[in-house]
This record gives sequence, C-alpha cells and structure tokens, in this order.
Amino acid sequence: MNWFVEDTSKDTPWGIDDFSFKDVYVYVTSAIVQIPKILMIPLVSVALLPNLLLSKVLSKTLSKDPIPRNPLYTGISVLLSIPLIVITCFSLCYDYFFYYLFSGIYWIFSGCKVTQYKRSRLVIDQFVHSNVLNEDIYYTLVSKVHRQGVLECCLKFTSMILFIPFIKYYVIANPFISELGIRFITQSTEPIQNRSPDEVYEHFKSCVSDAKPNNLKETDLLSFSPHYPYPPENTDTCMGVQNSSVMCLLVNTTHYKKDDIPLSNSYSFPVYKVMLYYNNPFHLYTGHVEANVSDTNGIEHPMWLVSGHNYASAKGRISTQYIDDFFHNFAIEFGKFLEN
Repeated sequence: MNWFVEDTSKDTPWGIDDFSFKDVYVYVTSAIVQIPKILMIPLVSVALLPNLLLSKVLSKTLSKDPIPRNPLYTGISVLLSIPLIVITCFSLCYDYFFYYLFSGIYWIFSGCKVTQYKRSRLVIDQFVHSNVLNEDIYYTLVSKVHRQGVLECCLKFTSMILFIPFIKYYVIANPFISELGIRFITQSTEPIQNRSPDEVYEHFKSCVSDAKPNNLKETDLLSFSPHYPYPPENTDTCMGVQNSSVMCLLVNTTHYKKDDIPLSNSYSFPVYKVMLYYNNPFHLYTGHVEANVSDTNGIEHPMWLVSGHNYASAKGRISTQYIDDFFHNFAIEFGKFLEN
C-alpha cells in the first residue's frame, strides 16, 4: 500500500459522503450495544484499583528513567490484574459478538460487497502486530498514576476498557460497512520562539517521557497529555498512554534517534513513532502517527489513519476529521505550553 505524501506539512484531500441511512444504522446500533455497559462501570473500576494502588506505591520510589523492570513486581501485577483481565475479556467478547452481528446484517442487506471488504482488509492488515499488549503496561501505569492520580486513571481506564473497542472496530474502521483507506492529516504548532531546535526537542521529550516531569502540574492541566515512557535499555519501543478529558488510550511507541528517518518530509528532528495497531482494541484509531520537531521549529504531528468515507467514520463525533480538528486546536495550546 502506497503511503507516499508529497507534502506532509498539510492534509491531503479526503472524500466524505453525505450523512445517510448507513450512518443512522451505525449510530443507533452502537447505542444499543454501548448503553447497557454503563452498568459495568463500578465492576471495572473496582477491578482496576489493586493495580492502580500498587502503581501509586511504586511511583513514590521513582528516582530515574527508564523505570527498572522487576520480575517480582511484574508477577504481582499480573496476579492482581486477573479479575480485570477476565472482565475485560468478557467485555471484548460482548463487543465482538455485536460487531459481527450488526456488521453482518448491514453487509448482507447492502449486497455482500466482497471486493470492497477484501480491499479494506488489505488496508487494515498493514497495522496488525504480534506484540501489542505486554508487561510494559504495568510500568507505564506507574508513571501515569504519578502524573494523573489514582482516581482519574481509574475513571479513564474504565471508559477505555468498556467503550473504546466497539467504537474503533464498528464505527471508525469497519470493512463490512465502508470502503477503507489511509487518510493523511497533520497538525503543527507555531514556531517555538526563543528556543533552538535542540532545545525544543529536549523540552518536548522531557514533558512527554519523564516519569516525574518538573512541570507536572502544568502538564496535567493540558487538554491532551500523552505519556511515552523511556523504553528499557535493550529496545527503542514501549507502551505509552494518551490522556484526554474523558479517557485513556494505549499505544505502542518507538523513540526515534535523531538520525532516524521518519515518514514525514517536513521534520527537523524525529522524536516519536506512535503505532495504533488494529489489534490493539484500546485505542480509537488505527494507523501510523509521528511527533517530530518540524522544519519550522515547532512540533508537527502527522497521522496516517485508517478511515472510511462515510460520515460516521470520516466526519462525525470521534471520527478521523474530529481528531484532526481536535489536534489543530491542541497545537495552539501545546505551542504556548512549550514556549512558556
């Protein structure tokens, strides 16, 4: 699949269909599936608490990055999370059952578009990886709890577990309902004044990756707060967490070296590659995302996202257009944050 974008400093055009019966069907059936899961919020929250409290205890001992991996801590974390894993598996089975049920009904009555489905699967299959969810999450959770606190993490991880998977698979990247492709969007801050590109790089990386950033209170007030911890010494990749106003999202992050070459062609220094794998149910989107120091001395955020052309996937609430608009607004906020 050709990902080439001639100029990664601007969005590429993307055709969006008018609001139609297809979107009404998606929204109504989504409500039928999602509303009953509200009853599971207390159960998931209670199941999360043991790991969050353990993370809080360990966060008090943090003194350096990356957080050292400890087999004993990993083992205790796994044991404590068994009830949560069971509940999460039940929730995912519930989601997958209704995903195939309602997708199948639409696909059959819309003419069983086999060729469209196969083309869309080729797009999706580029973003399937074997090692998506792993023990890194227990260590990412330590610094995330330090940054956001136990209560906030509990509420937002609960929302993630219960509501994100169905939206991801059914609404945004559904090969049964819409022709899927790779949509390129990008956002960038204004040039950061009074800082060299090296200083922008170091400050940006410290804000996002430090387990205990110096400006913790200011970081926590941002409308979007990604945390991509420094990976263990034997790898450049680890799990990260994105924090928004209502949910947390899990990602797989590679820390670029300064001499690495990203997909972007409008960068000064590469910083992060953030993979949103299709088989990671705990992120809304599927695709390849970067965060780099741009060639204008700001922070750029190019995104290659799997998207349909129907309204629900491409323009509605929590669509690929929605996230583009969100990050354009956030770029203004984050640029001021880095300058100050």
